[in-house]
Amino acid sequence: FVVYRGVHNDRLYFQRSLDGGNTWTPARELPYVRARHITDNNLDYYSLAVDSTNNIHLLMVGFVGTSLTDTSPALIHMTFDGTRWLSPRIVMQNELYPELPRLAIYNGNQLHAVWFTRSSLFELGQLNKRPVHQIWYSTAQLNLPAQPGMPLFTPTPIPTTPTAATGVVIMPTATPIVLPDEVRHAPALQEPMRWELYGLQAIGIALALTIIGIGFIGGLIMIRRSRR
Repeated sequence: FVVYRGVHNDRLYFQRSLDGGNTWTPARELPYVRARHITDNNLDYYSLAVDSTNNIHLLMVGFVGTSLTDTSPALIHMTFDGTRWLSPRIVMQNELYPELPRLAIYNGNQLHAVWFTRSSLFELGQLNKRPVHQIWYSTAQLNLPAQPGMPLFTPTPIPTTPTAATGVVIMPTATPIVLPDEVRHAPALQEPMRWELYGLQAIGIALALTIIGIGFIGGLIMIRRSRR
């Protein structure tokens, strides 16, 4: 079910689909109401909700058929009973400008509406007096049977013991290895290990060769300078 406005006129239209959106009925004009002028707000929102008996509820901003367009638009509620649209009901109409209405139905028979208003339509030329923006809420009880909502999701507890799932390999539990008694009770070493001795000897030899090389090069440089 969709509701939209015309671009070149102030009319609203609706279409229905009975096969999940594959095909749609021809567009038909929405009776009793008119849209705002396209220059006032070209991004109008028309909010739809369904009650427990499958009636379609529409919340919109516009004018009823007998209203003058020089007045502020109204917040309007309409109902489609499956065959026709019922007469509109004005939720709010005063000097404020309602916009962006949202409609929701709880328990199948409770209407909840939210919208915001501005104190003036345009903000240009009003630097010293900015418009006042407010958010509004209203509710209504329908004379319809209640329809409990969908049950909440119930989480499934995860077992504490891992179980093998498809494509998942569970690794075995690690078991510590106990060393033999002669290893665990062996006395601590009292002298450096052999690899440590060999390593220190190699480092000493490398340092000695480096020092000799530096001395040799330095001697050659001194000899050349003395000959000059």
